Amino acid sequence: MFRILVGGTTLTYATGVFAVSYLETIIGVPQKIVFGKVAGRVGRKPMMISSAVGLLVFVYPYFYLISTGQFPLIVMA
Repeated sequence: MFRILVGGTTLTYATGVFAVSYLETIIGVPQKIVFGKVAGRVGRKPMMISSAVGLLVFVYPYFYLISTGQFPLIVMA
C-alpha cells in the first residue's frame, strides 16, 4: 500500500510542482505567462469553473477504478 501512495504522490508533485518550476527556472518561461495566456483566452472565471467541474467529473471514476483492486484499472486511474 505504501508503495502505491509514494508513486502517486511522486507523480503528482512531478507534474504539478516540478514541471512548473522546471519551466520557470530552467527553460525560462514565466509561470504568469503560461497560465496568463490560457486565462486570457478563455477568461479566469471559465478556467476556474472548468477546473472545478473536471475535478468533480473525474474524482468518481478515479476512486471507482482504484477501489476495484484490479491492477490494470488502478494503473488506468
